[in-house]
Amino acid sequence: NSSQTCARSLVDRGTAAPQQVAGRMERISVSVRIRPLNVREAKTRAGGSTWRVAGDSIAQLGSDGKGGTLAPAPGSSYTFDKIFDQSSQNADVYDAVAKDIVGSTFAGINGTIIAYGQTSSGKTHTMYGSAEEPGVVPLAIDAIFEALPRMADRLFLLRVSMLEIYNDTVTDLISKQTNLAIREDFGASRGAANTGDGAQAPFCGRFVVKGLSEEVVRSRDDVFRLMAVGEAGRSVGSTGMNERSSRSHTVFQLTIESTSRAEHEGAQAHRARALADGNDGGGGVEDGAGGVGAVRCAVLTLVDLAGSERQAKTNTAGGRLKEGC
Repeated sequence: NSSQTCARSLVDRGTAAPQQVAGRMERISVSVRIRPLNVREAKTRAGGSTWRVAGDSIAQLGSDGKGGTLAPAPGSSYTFDKIFDQSSQNADVYDAVAKDIVGSTFAGINGTIIAYGQTSSGKTHTMYGSAEEPGVVPLAIDAIFEALPRMADRLFLLRVSMLEIYNDTVTDLISKQTNLAIREDFGASRGAANTGDGAQAPFCGRFVVKGLSEEVVRSRDDVFRLMAVGEAGRSVGSTGMNERSSRSHTVFQLTIESTSRAEHEGAQAHRARALADGNDGGGGVEDGAGGVGAVRCAVLTLVDLAGSERQAKTNTAGGRLKEGC
């Protein structure tokens, strides 16, 4: 149904029914958002929305064949972790789905939020919003930069990347480099010990985009400037269901590195003394926050998927039709 958007959140943390996966605690939750009917739909559906929400359950209503609705058909009710009805705002979605995930990144816990749904269901509006109603991405950025001053005991380094996948081609939306390759990340690429016999290090369970740029950001304005650059390069087009439809998958990533300020200052003092004594003060680990010491790192990944659609409903042809093949 075109009025339904699914916001799927994944976070590596041990809360509510966690599962042990490859030595990590992970939890996946699925939330559904129903948008209001648009003008075209309102004209053809005298009975209003074809979905009925009751708590965190949703049921599809039957049709009387005249634009009206009947009681839900047996077996048409579904329950999710959270359901947002037509009156919900982007801030409601952020508070219920994203807030805890964003906050967990400061503890070094990776988090991912994925918006999935049919073309014209409101995915991009939910994730990016507008000047009048910011979406999940800008709300997350605001929350992060509002929280930083309250953690004066740590030093932070933040980096941003933004890419799109369009017709199986990966493009860096910031640097504009295209045809980037996705590679498996092996232990050797992260400084694992050399086996000495030419054997390849084991796969680390993650993938990297070779050549993807990461820009250091120092303020929310830096992030929004890069987002504007990325948004300008996105692949969009018109379909029978949406005048401006996102035609690509977009992945926005914010990497947060931090180190203890006291540890950093102590290590710097140790190095200064070592240099004064005539050695290099080695033995520490250079961190991304500009000093030496243990580094806490997490990646917040926010994904706006291209719409899933039926060609008969979107009237796609030519280039639009090829996108779905």
